[in-house]
Amino acid sequence: MPINCCASKHYLSAMKKFIFVVCVCAASVLMGCGGSQSIVRTNAPAPLLIKTAALSPMEGNSPEVDSYILDALLAHGISTNPPLASGTRRAGDVDAIVTYLDVWRWDLAMYLKSISVSMYDPKTGSLLITGKWTDSFFHGYHRGESVSKDLISEMLLQLGTKTEPFRKSER
Repeated sequence: MPINCCASKHYLSAMKKFIFVVCVCAASVLMGCGGSQSIVRTNAPAPLLIKTAALSPMEGNSPEVDSYILDALLAHGISTNPPLASGTRRAGDVDAIVTYLDVWRWDLAMYLKSISVSMYDPKTGSLLITGKWTDSFFHGYHRGESVSKDLISEMLLQLGTKTEPFRKSER
């Protein structure tokens, strides 16, 4: 029995289109799981050692994200003083001043769309470093805890200052 050549070509063409659509869908799902991160270091001289820091809250900051940032600092052995007045860039009793701006969105559940964290030299008020994380278009419902820890870790690494991470027995 002869095989219909046109039907065979049509089948192969449809199969190629199907495989292409499946690959595009898989790539979209995989790209949606992550976000992008950038760190910008200024030319201001960084302190040699950061042992203490304080948040200088911005309008709209939440206690939940405050705790994420404070936990991330604590993981590096940086103790935190009580929050400073909003907009404070100079203080005599800390080694760094930290601010952040977070953006949340709603899509079946709240998720972190982006966060920008900045560290300032409390002696001069100069910006030392800024880290920004932005979720992808196909977002991943990030809560912010792991994002904040990763961002702060990378910022401290690029800043090049020494910290004294807590050992597990100290926590």
